[in-house]
This record gives sequence, structure tokens and C-alpha cells, in this order.
Amino acid sequence: MTLNDTLTNVLIGDSSNDILSLIGRGTGILIGFGGDDTLTSSINGQKPGSQLFGNRGQDYLESKGIGDTVFGGRDGDTIFNETGQAVLSGDRGRDSLFGEEGNYILLGGLGDDYAFVKEAENLFIGHEGDDRFIGEGGLDTAIGGDGDDNLQGNGRSILAGNAGKDTLESRAVGNDEDSLLGGRDGDYLLVGSTSNADNPVLLGEEGNDRLRVQGTQVDAALLIGDGTDAGDDRLFVAGGNRHLLFGNRGDDELELGEVGSGVELLGGKGKDRLTGKAVGNELFASGDEGNDNLNLSASGAQLWGDNPNATENFGNDVVRGVGNNNRLAGDNDNAATANGGNDELVAVGSNNLLLGFSGNDELTSEGSGGGNTLIGGVGNDTYTFQEGDIIPFDDDGINIYIGNNADRTPVTLQSDDSLSGRATFIVLGDENRFINIEGGGVVVGSGIDRIEIQMASGLTDAGGGNDTLEFETVSGTVRGGDGNDVMTVSGRAGLTSTGRISGGDGDDTLSITRVAGTVEAGAGDDSLTFETISPNAFISTGNGDDLAALGIVGDGVRIDGDDGNDSLTLSGLGTADDATPTTLSGGDGSDTLGIASSATVGTNTAALVIDAGVGDDFLQGRQYAGDRLLGGNGNDTLFGGVGNLDEWKNVAGSLRANTGTVFTDGDILSGGAGADIFLFTDDRQTARTEVGTVGSGVTVAPGAVIGTSGQTVESATGTNVGDIGTVNPALHVDTITDFNFSEGDRIIVNENDIGFSISGTGVDFIVFSGGTLLGNLDATPNNSGDFIFANFPGFPVAGTSQGVISYDRQTGGLYFGSGGDPDSMSLLVVLSNRPNLTQSPIVALPENDPSAIRFF
Repeated sequence: MTLNDTLTNVLIGDSSNDILSLIGRGTGILIGFGGDDTLTSSINGQKPGSQLFGNRGQDYLESKGIGDTVFGGRDGDTIFNETGQAVLSGDRGRDSLFGEEGNYILLGGLGDDYAFVKEAENLFIGHEGDDRFIGEGGLDTAIGGDGDDNLQGNGRSILAGNAGKDTLESRAVGNDEDSLLGGRDGDYLLVGSTSNADNPVLLGEEGNDRLRVQGTQVDAALLIGDGTDAGDDRLFVAGGNRHLLFGNRGDDELELGEVGSGVELLGGKGKDRLTGKAVGNELFASGDEGNDNLNLSASGAQLWGDNPNATENFGNDVVRGVGNNNRLAGDNDNAATANGGNDELVAVGSNNLLLGFSGNDELTSEGSGGGNTLIGGVGNDTYTFQEGDIIPFDDDGINIYIGNNADRTPVTLQSDDSLSGRATFIVLGDENRFINIEGGGVVVGSGIDRIEIQMASGLTDAGGGNDTLEFETVSGTVRGGDGNDVMTVSGRAGLTSTGRISGGDGDDTLSITRVAGTVEAGAGDDSLTFETISPNAFISTGNGDDLAALGIVGDGVRIDGDDGNDSLTLSGLGTADDATPTTLSGGDGSDTLGIASSATVGTNTAALVIDAGVGDDFLQGRQYAGDRLLGGNGNDTLFGGVGNLDEWKNVAGSLRANTGTVFTDGDILSGGAGADIFLFTDDRQTARTEVGTVGSGVTVAPGAVIGTSGQTVESATGTNVGDIGTVNPALHVDTITDFNFSEGDRIIVNENDIGFSISGTGVDFIVFSGGTLLGNLDATPNNSGDFIFANFPGFPVAGTSQGVISYDRQTGGLYFGSGGDPDSMSLLVVLSNRPNLTQSPIVALPENDPSAIRFF
């Protein structure tokens, strides 16, 4: 070991492992020459300092003075300085350079060198080899040189990889941003996750570089993929605001983690991909030249496939924006028909603006909310849209329109455009068309059209012409327009409560499975066939001679025949959900209105009101009772329908009842002005008053109910079994409110079905009021008198050898009896206005004239 503390001394070792040191504060020159030498300079407080040369061997060189110059020489040397302001050069070999202070010049030289400094303001040049530099203090300039270098800065540093696949990392905090320059080849430039310094600069330069800002608190980063070459670069920022990412040439990828506001993405030339999310506003992204792909989540953003100021080189871009209030554009206003790109724009959100500009573009609106505006521009464009979107009329090309659950969204098309999906399509022109869509509606011109829609929830208007319209469900509005249209609704839901069908002028044919909404057939001789009509629906057949088979009808339904000779027939009445009656109105004309004889009516069915209006009408009620028939002006025929079955039996003088029998209220018949006919066809429209002995199985309390409601017993001599009593199973038979004999009103009975002859001699018409006889009998009675009274007023029991018709002016009850059953008399009808009858109003139904009455 050699020590020297004099000024400018020179110590030279030999080929062995020498230890050369300068002590004190003097300077000198130490030369190791050969071997693994240890060279130590003295502590020197000012420049110039000592010079240390390791030369060959794996030397350890420790510099303690300011201004020292240290050369490691060949092989892998370790160089250390603790005072700063020194030049540390590894020269050849895998050298390690350490600096405790700052203001160093560190030269790696040839080989894979390592340099570490704690304090600031250092210059590192790696030269050749895979060098590594760590600057802890910042304000460093590190140049990797040739080789795959790893350079780390810590604030206000410049890290340049130069040639090779370099890794440059900034860990800057505070206001000390770093600048990272990749240089040639594929470099990795990183602002680490612990960094929060704003304004870092990352420049990939040549090669396929990766530029990444991982620190989420970093703002205003500048990332540029390359300069003049066409490298395929990848640029990424994790968070922060006001960043600028520019891929420049090459097929670059620009990605955002979850950034804030004011971020710009510029793809540059090449096929670039721009992705990520911005939670703030004012994101601007442009693919620029090339066929670019943008997929970004943001609101209030501008997403351009090409540069908004470009004049040429427009690409076929894909632009997808997730969020609201964004602008998505394929090209720009400078793009002409010949050079515009064929772009694909997809907006997921609401209130977005999609601009295809020139080219055959595809514009798609997805997600929820709607309110997007799609403008394809020049070219043959494809629009896929949703409810609430806006598509201005596009006549610059032959376009395709696809509605995605946009049932009530109107879209206007040219005659040559194509359509599908679900929307309200308005097709210009009067050509004959065949249109089949999933849902929504179609509005066409006056051609002969065939329109098929599964779920017609928008507006459908077939316009003029003899059109054919087929639907599964209608919940929107359908208009047949002028012409003889055929409309079919075949689905189980049919016409829903929100649906409305208008046939328009013409002889239309409407077939609907279920009607819950509104049907207006319009003017013309229409044919309507419905399976069921739900409660509270409305049907108008319109003016004309209409034929309507209306199916089973619920309560609260209103059916209007309007003007014309209409035939409106119900096949049944549904269960009554409330007290609102179903109304069947004929309007002006000779109408046939009512419920079919074959209809099955339950015990709790809807009330029925038939109002024929002006004309000679035929009205037919349902089985049993409970209807209100209004003839109106004209010579009308009113048939209340078949009444209750008489389930009471007088067996050997003993009264018995079927407990399953149901008795209901009678019909209310009002003929109105004119000579009206009230028709009764058989004994099920009447009710016999039975006299006999109260038998086993009958509740014997006076007025008690037997079996079901309406079956009552009144006792004559007692309330026990064996007592004499009377019973009438249909106390509530039909009531005529305005019978006027002098006006021509008559009651017609079918004497064959009733089982009582009124057409021969010996038939008496007896008028009485309470217990006072007002008429006379001319036949010999079989009992002790022509009539007797039951225990309760208004129910006489009489019998004659031929027959008796009795009228009680006090109650308005009209009865008939037969000599074949001396203990009974049947109540036919009640004339509630109690007219002053002097002769029988009952006429036999002509047996040989089937046209005299119209049953259905």
C-alpha cells in the first residue's frame, strides 16, 4: 500500500492488486495499471482534483475530492465519490458508478454499466452496453447510448435512451417533472405510480415504443409515440387531467385508464386504436389518417375518426363512444363523395351526435336513454337506432334503417331505402310495398301495400289503396286509410288497452283475437270479427252497412254501429268486474243487435244495454234476464232472450225445488216510438205460480230461500210440511216500460213452445186490479171460480177449459193459464206503465212465416 499526501504526486501500481491512496488534502494522480486495484483520492475541497486510473482489472476507485476525475479502465470497476463535482468514467467493462453528492459527469463507457447518484444535477452517458442509471436527486440528464438501457429519474431530469430497447422511468414528485426520450428501437417510457409531478414529457421517437403514465395524480402529460418513423407505439395514462397523447406515424394504441377533463388523443398516421375512459368533460380524440378504431367512455367528448381539419387521406374508421352528449364523427366537411371513408359510429348513451359525413357509413345507437341524433351524410348509410333518437331525412344515397325497440320513433325513408326491426317508419312515395318488421309502425303512401308487424306499438298508416295489414299485437295506432283494407291481429294479446285501430273509408275487414283498446272501422260496409272484447273497450263500426261478430264481451264495453243497417252480434258476455254495463248502440238504420241464442251466460255476467236508435231494428237479449233493450224510433222487435228454466215441481200436490237452479232479474224492454213487437218464444221466458202442499226439502219459514237466490215459498195455511203454499220461481220476469197498444205495440208468443193456445175460441182476457174483477169469463171454469188469489197480492191462480189471459192493472202483470193445469198460471211479462188495456195485446207467432222474426 502506498500513501502520499503531497500535491500533484503520481502513484503508479504494477500488475498486482495495488492499493494506492492520497491522504490529507493534496491532489495527485493514481494509476493502478494491472490487477484488481484499490485507488483512493484525498479529501479535496476545491477544483482541480485528483485523477484516478484503474486500467486493467476489476478495480475499486474511491474519489473523495471535489473535481476528481476517475477512469475505471478495462474490466468491471467500481467507482465511488462522496463529495460531488467529479467525473466518473467506467470506460470498458461492467462498471458501477456511485455518487453521494451531485454535479457529476458519469460515463459508462463500453459494457453494461450501473450508475447511482443521490443528489441532483448529474450527467450520465452510458455509451455502449445495457446500462442502468438511477438519479435520486433529480435535475439529471441520462443518455443511455447504444444498448438496452434502464434510466430512472426523480424530478426535472432528462432521460434519453438513444439506440436500443431502453426503459426510462420517472418517479418525480412535486413540481419536478421529467422528460423521457426513447430514441431508436422499441423503448419503454414510464412515469411511475408514485409520481405526482405534472407536465412530464414522454417521447418514444423511433421504434415500437411503450409510453405509460401510471401516476394517477399526474396532470398535463405529453406523450408522443415517434417523430419521423412509422413505429407502432402504445401510449397510456392512468388518470389525471389535460394530457396530450399523440401516436404520430405507425399503427399506434392510445389508452386511457380513468382520466379527468381536457385530455386529447391524436392517433396520427396509421391504423390507430384509441381506448379508455374519461370521467371529466372535454375529451378530444382523433384517429387522424388511416383506418382507426376509437372505443372511449366519456361525456361531453368529441370523437373523430379522422382529423377534423383533414382535407385528404380519410380512413375507414370505427368510432364507439359510451356516455352522453358526445360528438362522434367519421370524416369532416372536407370529405367529398369520392374520398370519404366508410365509417362505423356507435353511441352507447343518450343525447349524442353521430356524423358520418361522406362515405357508406354505419351509425348505431345503443344503450338506454335515446335522444341521439344520427346524420349519415353523403353515401349509402346504415342506421341502427333506438327509442327517442332523431334521424333527419337522408336523401343522399340508398340507406338501410334498423330500429332497435324504437317503436314510437318516427323515421322518414326514401322509397328505395330498406327497413327492419322496430320503429315507426315513414316511407315516401306511392309504390306497392311488402314490409315485414319486428315492431313499431309503418307509414306509407297510396299504393297497394302488405304490411306485417309482430308488435305494432308505434304509428302505422297504410294510406290509400286496398291494403293488407297483419299483426300479432297492436299497442300503438293503426290506420288503414282509404280503400278496402284487410286487417288481422292474430296474437293472444291482440289489441291492447293502449292500441287504436282505424279502418278509414272503404269496405274494410277486421279480424282481431282480443280487443282491449279502440276500434274505429270508419265509413264503408265493414266486416268485423272479434274473439273477445275486454272490459271498457270501445268499438265503432262507422257509417255503412256493417257486419260485426263481436265474440265474448266484458263489462263497460261500448259498441257503436253508427249510421247504416248494421248487424252487431255478441257470442257471449264475460264476468262482471264492476257495475258498468256493456252498451250496444245501433245508430240510424235498420239494425240487428244483440247476443246470439247459442251464447253461454254465467251467473255473474256483465249487464247489457242494447240501444237501437232510429230505424226498424231487431234487438235480442241474452238467456235468462238482466238486459235493458231500447228500441228507439221505429218499428222495432225486442226479444229479451230465453228465460229461466222452471225447475220447480208440483208432484202429487207437494212443492219441490231443484237447489241448483239460478234465477236472475228480468229484462227491461222499452220499444220507443213506433209499432213495436215484444217477442216471447217459450215457457222459459215465463214463470208458473204453483199451489200445493209444502213438501220435504223445502224451507218452511215464510219467504225463506230454497236452494239459491230467487226461490221463495209463501205459505197459505201454515209453515210446516204438509201445509198449503204457493211458489213462483221467476218472480222477476221481463218488464215493458212503454207499452202502447194504440201505437201498434204487440206481444208475440210462440204458442207451440209455450204450450198454451191463444188462437182458438174460448180464450178469455181478464182484467183485474188487486181483488176486483174488471173483465168477464165466457168459459166454464174447472175450479170453484175463474180465479183465486194467493196469500200475497198480484199472483192469482186460475184455470179455464180453454185458456185465460189475465192482466192486473194494479201491478201491470200479464198472465196466462191453461185448463190442462188448473192449479197454475204463468206470469208472462210486467207492463210497468200499467196501460189501460181493453183487449189482449198478445198475438200468436205465424207458424208458416219464418221471415216474421229474425233470430240469431
